[in-house]
Amino acid sequence: MNKDTRFKRVVIWGHKLNTKHTHSYIHAAFYKAFQYLGYETYWLDDSDSLDGIDLSNSLFLTEGQVDSGIPLVSDSYYILHNCKTEKYLNSRCKFMIMQVFTNDTLSRGEEISPGTVIQFAEDTNVLYVPWATDLLPHEINLEEASNNREPLNCVFIGSDQGHLARFFSVCKNNGLSVDWRNPWITSTSFEENRKLVRNSYIAPALQNDWQVEVGYIPCRIFKNISYGHFGYTNSPSTNRIFHNELICDENHETLFHRIIEFKNSIDHLDRLKYLMNEVKEKHTYINIINDLLKYLPE
Repeated sequence: MNKDTRFKRVVIWGHKLNTKHTHSYIHAAFYKAFQYLGYETYWLDDSDSLDGIDLSNSLFLTEGQVDSGIPLVSDSYYILHNCKTEKYLNSRCKFMIMQVFTNDTLSRGEEISPGTVIQFAEDTNVLYVPWATDLLPHEINLEEASNNREPLNCVFIGSDQGHLARFFSVCKNNGLSVDWRNPWITSTSFEENRKLVRNSYIAPALQNDWQVEVGYIPCRIFKNISYGHFGYTNSPSTNRIFHNELICDENHETLFHRIIEFKNSIDHLDRLKYLMNEVKEKHTYINIINDLLKYLPE
């Protein structure tokens, strides 16, 4: 693998695992991907001692809730997500901003075709990307595509912003148990997450009303598909990324019944393998890193 020679090492700053913050899973995925690409990679936060660590000529990646103590090194690069940029400007650091793709992004330029939702706004130095699966491309095995008939359960691993009760109620009214793991309350390992989703009857990637309205695209849909489970969503924008091949409906009860109907489809596994390949080729953190490095400022 050809490494970028503009920096010597990568530093993920903040949001360690088991901090019960959802962004910790994003930092974990970046850490894993940079290591896989062969970079000397550190995962540090304000509590770590920096004695003996050479941070010159590094690539830092951080998020605005955890960057208060980040070292400011003038010969390094910074990738910022939801950060205030004043201190980076004052320290003459080279930085770019990484933001999550939403419908508003499309108003900045030409329409983005399905499956290629990367856009760089040169005037503001912002790269807009959706999140991705935590699996590396070689870890996505199309032969693991599944369509389980039991147990009759609904699995959801993620936080609740007032949108889950409606769908959970529909599930329970139709004889399905609900297994909900909230990362703000308890941590679920990547391995357990993958196993729970793959072995579930249904595992929808549900979004709250605001996310659906603005077209926010979370990581959950990419993870679930990469684990071998079909993509079910209430977000038309998320569906568009996959060429409208997902089971999608904004009405929770209608979505539930469409999911159950589709599980009896004879082409369920073939369509799932297509979606898994889409994630494998376009929606891993390797893809995100390649795009970040492509637009990294000189």
